Amino acid sequence: MNLFEYFVRSHIPTPLKVNLVPENPSSRNPIPFVEELLVEAVRKCASEDNVGLLLSGGMDSSLVYSIAQRNKIPLKTYVGGCHDKKTDDSVWATRLEPKTVVVKPTLQKILATARFMSEVCADAPIYTNNDMLLYCLAVEAKHDGIDTLILCDGGDELFWGYTRYPRITFDKEKLSEQGHSVVDRIYYGFNIHNKFFLDSLFGYKNFPASPCYKWLTEHRTMPIYRLISFFDQVWMLPQFIARAERITKLTGIKFVYPYLDTELVNLVNTLPLKWRYKHSELRYIQRNIARNYLPTWLMLRPKQGFASDITNWIYSGECYNQMQKMEFPELNQKLVQKIIKRHFGKTWNPIHNIAVKLGRRKIADYFMVNKLYYYGLWRRYHP
Repeated sequence: MNLFEYFVRSHIPTPLKVNLVPENPSSRNPIPFVEELLVEAVRKCASEDNVGLLLSGGMDSSLVYSIAQRNKIPLKTYVGGCHDKKTDDSVWATRLEPKTVVVKPTLQKILATARFMSEVCADAPIYTNNDMLLYCLAVEAKHDGIDTLILCDGGDELFWGYTRYPRITFDKEKLSEQGHSVVDRIYYGFNIHNKFFLDSLFGYKNFPASPCYKWLTEHRTMPIYRLISFFDQVWMLPQFIARAERITKLTGIKFVYPYLDTELVNLVNTLPLKWRYKHSELRYIQRNIARNYLPTWLMLRPKQGFASDITNWIYSGECYNQMQKMEFPELNQKLVQKIIKRHFGKTWNPIHNIAVKLGRRKIADYFMVNKLYYYGLWRRYHP
């Protein structure tokens, strides 16, 4: 595998088969039916012996946990923490379930895990910063006798949990004024760092011909709010699933997904926009269900992604020094060094060693440097 294949493979995965069901404009209240299917999905996932749950303290996993508790389904919970108090999920998870097992690996442990995974996974490099934390969680669960872990990926894509959804749906005129089509905005919002990388380093000018872009073009007559949701279900979720499948091969832990239950997905995908976004509230139908299960303080928690200590390390001088020793024979070395120096020169403060607020261009640089680091690490063991 060369670097080009790595970027394409990690950001243009094999699409997930999703039934593009038509919208059902029925005036009947769907909340009790969605709740019933979600409860049944949790039961299915927890039907095997020795099942655990990755509890982040966010709405998706907390709702699954609370449904299991109310239905007397025993689940041992795990949370991956970090040493940054502002982004540490374990604070929220242990507040909801004090007996949650907290796995908070040190930065040295995460970096050692990255080296281990790069060495033993000959098929491809690490995809994201979260791979190492998920591996540590799976190892801890396996040590406790857990055979299956419930992951709550899919809730955002199914119930409209991303802030970019309403922004794209309701800003059509603004996009038109800026010369962007809705298809381009959805696609490059999803793949912005990949586009910059392929365009600048590979000179890959036919990037719009990618399977993702073709899929969007073929379905562009669909209402925008449905197009966004279906696109993420078909193209984004496979990335999360591929990451988990790799951890399964390394640890033997099986992962299951209640929010990807076929009946649940098919029902929610038929619902009109008013059940996904109402009164400027994302996850409208999910929040109505969650109010019967979750405390107010958790309902008000701001959304955040999986946090890992390596996220800030990618800005550090130590990372910079390591990358200076890496080789990327497939690429234009001047361009590689330009991206690396731009990233570390503008986003890393050598005195305080902290990341400053990122703009769009810098975010693209961050993702490219992130990918370059994992690819260079993998190349060290698989030249």
